[in-house]
Formats: sequence, structure tokens, C-alpha cells
Amino acid sequence: MQILDSSHYLTSQWAGGKTTQLWIYPETASLQNRDFQIRISSALVQQEGAFSDFSGFNRALLILEGEGLEVLQHNPAETKTFNLTKTSDTWYFSGSDTVYAKLIAGDVVDFNLITAPEIKSEMSLKRLAANQTLDISASKTLLSGVYLIAGEATLSTGECLNVGQLLLSDQEISLRAGLEGVTLIVISLAHRFPCHTL
Repeated sequence: MQILDSSHYLTSQWAGGKTTQLWIYPETASLQNRDFQIRISSALVQQEGAFSDFSGFNRALLILEGEGLEVLQHNPAETKTFNLTKTSDTWYFSGSDTVYAKLIAGDVVDFNLITAPEIKSEMSLKRLAANQTLDISASKTLLSGVYLIAGEATLSTGECLNVGQLLLSDQEISLRAGLEGVTLIVISLAHRFPCHTL
């Protein structure tokens, strides 16, 4: 189990704003080389533009802050336009899709998961009331991640998870919300790499 915070993150500028890489696997991989299997990040989007090409990868995206994005998505099967907001479900799409996004009104902060084809992933936003418990299951072939957006939570190990921290675990673990409740993102990853590398 690991709890990562801002001291582990890598922030860089891009054409539309700035992006913060929370975790990449393998840790020797880089975004530029496209030699990773998993990448978790958050981006501040300050202007409209095209999404980067991540052909050969699968993507998932949630809106955390701001009014959202007006998205134009094109692939061989269809072309569609839709609004992606804080109330939207997780958007899953292929990294090879052609995507252009406009700001609905002002800056947006989003949360991104990019995975190689051999990785099966799920990502969802959850809200827990005060003292509510969330059980996070894991096994030797499943890695779970929890990113805390608001509130404070206590793990069954006794450790605290604070806003902006990312929990990565290959063990079963439970999380209890603090007195003000919590908002968090839960990620499940079916993987093929050894758990002892975490």
C-alpha cells in the first residue's frame, strides 16, 4: 500500500493549461515515450483545444471543478457532441479518438486515467456521508486507487487520507469518512504486473 501526495507528483505545462501526473506505471516510463501501462493525472484546462493522440491506449475522464467541457468526439463508428460536467458519469473512450473540447464557462479541472489495452479499468466518483464506510476489495490481480477530493478519511490501517492524496493498494482495505463526509474517486485496475512492485 502507498499513499502519494504532492511531493510525488509531477506538474508540467501544456498548450491548454497544466497537467499534474499523480502516478505512472512502470515508474521508469514517461508520457512522452508512451511506454507506460497506467497513468493517473489531473489537468487544469484553461482554453479550448484538441486532445492529445493516445492511440493504443484506453482513457477515462471525470470533471472535478468548473462548468465543464463541450466535447466533439469522432471515431470510425460515430461523431457526436456532448457536454461533460461534474454531474456526468465517467467518460470512457479510445485514445485514438479525435477529440476537441471547448470550455463551457471558465477554467476546468479534470481527472484522467490512461491504460494500456491489457489493463481493465473502472473509475467512479463517490460521496460518503459522515462516518460512512467504504470497503475497497483487492487481490493479487487487482490494484485499487482512491483519490480524495474533499473531506478527510481514516483507513482501516489507522492512517489518514487527506485531500489531494492518492491511495494505491493491492490489499483489501476499508475507509471511513470524517465528520464532514468525503468526496473521492475510486479506481479499480485488473493488472498483470507483480504486486510487490508497488
